[in-house]
Amino acid sequence: MEFSPVAEAPRRIAGLDALERPLPALMMTDSPDVGPKVHAWPGTFFYGLSYLLAVGIGGASVVGAISAVVQGWDPAFYALPVIGGVWSALQWRLAREVERFTRWGWYGAMGGLGFAAAAKLWALALGQPGAALGGLLVDAFLLRYFWKRRAQFDIDTSF
Repeated sequence: MEFSPVAEAPRRIAGLDALERPLPALMMTDSPDVGPKVHAWPGTFFYGLSYLLAVGIGGASVVGAISAVVQGWDPAFYALPVIGGVWSALQWRLAREVERFTRWGWYGAMGGLGFAAAAKLWALALGQPGAALGGLLVDAFLLRYFWKRRAQFDIDTSF
């Protein structure tokens, strides 16, 4: 396996504005030709929902911060809007990286969906089937989508 130093990154990435550059690959290798990188509807659904979630969490964090100050909450509660803001920023970054087919996006999507599925399994184990069954089916469907498209995210498909 051949590794290329970051200094020899493709010119199209090096020429981008600093805010538009994707996260660096974990290993700078030549990815196999996997055809055009276009998301099917499940991928678009995933990153669209992630953008929507990021905006919602960010808005709720702003409202929470304003409420904490106006209502004079205990300063210990001021950390909650900060945590929500960080979560919102990370969710936005995940959606952006999935949309761009980066390795980080794939790892984040698989990890997030795996964690969400595990939480829904826990809810089922506690005897609360409610929306957990439907959500678990959606998580499994999206996990399958990302697993089948891992080559487009430059993930090794030999296993």
